[in-house]
Amino acid sequence: MVSFEIILRNSAKKDLRNLDKQDRIRILEAITKLAHDPFPPHYRKLVDSDDDYRIRVGDYRVVYEVAVAERKDTIGYVRHRSQAYRQH
Repeated sequence: MVSFEIILRNSAKKDLRNLDKQDRIRILEAITKLAHDPFPPHYRKLVDSDDDYRIRVGDYRVVYEVAVAERKDTIGYVRHRSQAYRQH
C-alpha cells in the first residue's frame, strides 16, 4: 500500500505544542498511522463536508482532510473534545 503524505497546518502545530508531552506523543502516533490508512476503523466523517474526517485519541479529536487523488492527509487541528467542534 502506498503511503499518504501527512501535512500539518500551522493551527495543528500550535495545538500540539500546547499539549503535555504524553498526550502529544499519543496523538502524533495516531497521526503517523494515518499515513498508512487515512480511514482507520474508528474514523468519522464530519457532517456537511466532503473530505473532512476526525479520529478520536483519548479526550482529543484530530480533524483532518483527505485528498485521495493527491495521496495527502492535511491535519487541520487537534483539540480537546469540549472545544473540537466549536466555530472559531
